[in-house]
Amino acid sequence: MKKKLLFLVAALALFVPSVMAAEKTAGTEEELTKALSEAATGDTIKLTDNITFSSDDIRFKGEKELTLDFNNHNLTGNGKTLIVENGVVTFTGKGTLDVKDSYVNVWGHEESTSKKKTVLNVDKDVTILGSTGIVIFYDVKHGAYNTEVNFAGTIKATNIGITTNGNILNENGPVVNIKKGATITATDEAGTGIYCAGNGTYNIEEGATITGGTGVEVRAGKLNVKGGTITGTAKELTSKANGGGTTTAGAGIAVVQHTTQLPIEVNITGGTITGAEALYVNNTQGNPTTAWAKVNVTVTGGTFSTDVTKFVADKYTINKTNNTYNVVENKVLETTDEKVILESEEALNRNYYLEVTAKDEEVFKKTSEKVTETYKDNKKVKDTTLIALYDINVVDGTQVVPMEDGEFTISISIPESMQKFDTYKVFYIDNDGKIAETLDAKLENGKVVFTTTHLSTYGVLGYNNVIEENPKTSDINLPAMIGLILTALFGATFALRKRLSKVNK
Repeated sequence: MKKKLLFLVAALALFVPSVMAAEKTAGTEEELTKALSEAATGDTIKLTDNITFSSDDIRFKGEKELTLDFNNHNLTGNGKTLIVENGVVTFTGKGTLDVKDSYVNVWGHEESTSKKKTVLNVDKDVTILGSTGIVIFYDVKHGAYNTEVNFAGTIKATNIGITTNGNILNENGPVVNIKKGATITATDEAGTGIYCAGNGTYNIEEGATITGGTGVEVRAGKLNVKGGTITGTAKELTSKANGGGTTTAGAGIAVVQHTTQLPIEVNITGGTITGAEALYVNNTQGNPTTAWAKVNVTVTGGTFSTDVTKFVADKYTINKTNNTYNVVENKVLETTDEKVILESEEALNRNYYLEVTAKDEEVFKKTSEKVTETYKDNKKVKDTTLIALYDINVVDGTQVVPMEDGEFTISISIPESMQKFDTYKVFYIDNDGKIAETLDAKLENGKVVFTTTHLSTYGVLGYNNVIEENPKTSDINLPAMIGLILTALFGATFALRKRLSKVNK
């Protein structure tokens, strides 16, 4: 009985938070202030009317998990700030938070060991208006631990969309996740969509849109761009040193180290980034070389409006189409005349290039004779022809790079006069000049294409297939054939009857 009672108590305990969670309503500033002071963790406060708060700041504090449901209403601050001081706060429901000349203030925590946390979640139907949308602040020791913003809504700001205060110095600082569908716009030409001033981490996901005079400016911390559209709208690129604010207009992404000289790490793996300069990295502040050496920018994907070659990682390259620069894995090498193309299954160092050398006339002649000798007794082929004979290598500087145990697809252009054969083969010539391996190949758009696991000397062979002709139906004398069959059947029947008659006598 005791076991059953304990089980029942434990089961009920699981449901207590859900049962205790309540929905409170607020249609005035006083009702909202009261609902916040009385709310317990798990509660939802639903707006029932538009509210303007002007007598005091609106504060979310205490270690609670609270939801503010705008419920198709607006919350407007008249010279006051909305502060998320502690706990987990979620803004949801269609509606607008207009902070005017202020902002949504998210506070971090002093100690890295603190169990307290501050998390602000903004859902997709929530719009924030103001001079600045969201600002992450620090405590008295310039720390901002255990702080997170997850943003999927809309910000329309004149100055800055989201920023981390530049005085935040601690490692493992605030984390800001810009979610799919988020739209952040700084309308002023000198405005900035996202301003990473203090130490923290910003993650921009696919499907997000960030726009400003400069889309994103990074002065400390980490920026990970996984996708989205980032646009700098200022027509000209300008950048001036500034110890207390943004420096650059006209960049899609600007990387300009702060006076705090903290490390910067930028990783771009996707997205579409445009501006007068798509990716601007510059020591505008004039920091010492030792400090500027802590700035690292790496691009392994994405589409850019200007060339970003100097930031592209080793095994990546740029495909340029008109004025668009696409960063892709470096899997394709080709000769300058485009006669030979190599596609690798694995990405290659972008310093590698393809070197293809045609064998001289004497070697070509001897190899052609070997091919003829090899196929002379094969009654199924004819017109056997050696079309091309090349040394194919990947080179780094002046050194040939061993390419073994990989998977490479090679395309070799051949003259139009040689594009007439039924079958194409490619053979590998070993160090002794012997045909060591024959590979299947096919003709595609004037190129013989084959797959191999290593590079060396390859010959391209073409031949036609010999078709064995069968007798045609029209050549058979059908009436004569039928006559023969009938005669045979008549003879067999006559013999059988003759035997039966002898037996019956």
